[in-house]
Formats: sequence, C-alpha cells, structure tokens
Amino acid sequence: MAKFSYMQEVEFVDVDSMGIMWHGNYVRKMELARCKFLDSLKYGYKHLEDLGYFFPVVEMNISYFYPTRYEDVIEIFVQVLEAKVYIGLEYQMYAAGKHIATGYTRHILVNAKTNKALRKIPQNFLKALLEFKEQV
Repeated sequence: MAKFSYMQEVEFVDVDSMGIMWHGNYVRKMELARCKFLDSLKYGYKHLEDLGYFFPVVEMNISYFYPTRYEDVIEIFVQVLEAKVYIGLEYQMYAAGKHIATGYTRHILVNAKTNKALRKIPQNFLKALLEFKEQV
C-alpha cells in the first residue's frame, strides 16, 4: 500500500509551556499533510470546491506515543485506507527515528450547493485515490 510523505518542522508557536508540541497541533500537522497529499493527486481542496464539492472531516482519532519539541522535524506518512462512500486516511508520524503518533481521519464529499452528502465518490477522484492506494 502506497504512502505519501510530508515533512514539517515543529515551530515555536506549536509548543506549550512544557516545551513540547501541544496535542491539538497534531491535528493541524495532519491537515497540512492531507492538503499536500490531495494536491499530489491533483484533487486539492480548491480543485474539489471548483468541482462543486466540500470535503469535511466526519471522524478523527489520534494516538500519541512520544512528545516532540521545538525544531524537531516530523515526517508524516499518509495512506488511503478506505475509498468507497467515505474516504479514510491514516497518518503515521515520526520524529528523530521514533514513531510519535498515529492518526486517522474519515471524510465524505458534500455537494457545495445543497450541503447534501454524496452517496459515491466521483469517478475521477475515486480513480486517483485507488491508483495511489495500489502503488507499491
């Protein structure tokens, strides 16, 4: 199963009073990785909106294993777990050779005009997701 890789440094604004990255900022790092992943498929958020769709998160989970600190570099691997009605993405995060966190987001496409969820993923987007998922 293919994985998309994205590197992100822990910035000063990311850390809390203990000097470690605040847990909520992992969500932001996952979102940045997801945006770059979708861009790599040529289906970034802007393109999806131009096609008349929104791509909201409907479920999210994060498990934390090790803290990260200011100026640590996080490598985030994104992979497609599910692409049917819902799109499920997994995020494996590493810093300094340690597996620091695992995250998951589940999305659905929504018609931007009606705000109604689509019952299936548009064919070209589905094809891009599945072709990526099948890469070795």
